[in-house]
Amino acid sequence: MNSYDGLRDSRTNLASPSLLYEELRRELSRAKRDLTFLTGIRIIISEASEDINATFFETVPRSAGLVAESQIDREILHLCQAMTNVTRGEDICSRMGEREFLIILHGPNLEAKTFMSRIMYGWERSRSREQRLNENSEYALSYASVLSESGDSALDFLNRLDLQSLQVVATS
Repeated sequence: MNSYDGLRDSRTNLASPSLLYEELRRELSRAKRDLTFLTGIRIIISEASEDINATFFETVPRSAGLVAESQIDREILHLCQAMTNVTRGEDICSRMGEREFLIILHGPNLEAKTFMSRIMYGWERSRSREQRLNENSEYALSYASVLSESGDSALDFLNRLDLQSLQVVATS
C-alpha cells in the first residue's frame, strides 16, 4: 500500500514502484548523457527451504497463519532498514512486491556481491539476539544484478534484471 501521495510504500517508507519507474527512466537518460552506468539489484526474501530458481510466484508461499505473517513482516522491516542504511541518498530503494525489492545504484563501482554482504550484515544487526533465537523459520536473501547498457530503456533494464538467475546470499 502506498502513502497518501503515492511516492512511498506506507509500511516500509521505500519508494513506490511508480516512483521507481519514473526515477529509473530519468537516471538511465542521465547515465547515457554522462557515459556512466546504473547497477540494478533485485532482492527477494524467502524462507530458506524455498527453491529460489523456481518462478517468482512459486517462491512466495502463502502464509499459513498470523504468526508466520508477523514474522515475515518483521523480517521485511529489518531488511528495509538495512537497505536504507547501506545505500546513498541518490540511490533508489523500492518495494516491488510482497517480498521483492529493487535497488538502483549509481555507477558500477561496487560489486553486487559485496553490496549484498553489507545488506546482510545490516539485516542481521537490526534484529535483536532474542528475536533471532526465537524465530521458528529461517529466511534467505536472494539477489540478481545487472549493469545498464547504453540506450537501455527502463523496460529493457528491468527485463534483463528479471532474467538474471537468483543467487542466495545467506540465511538469517
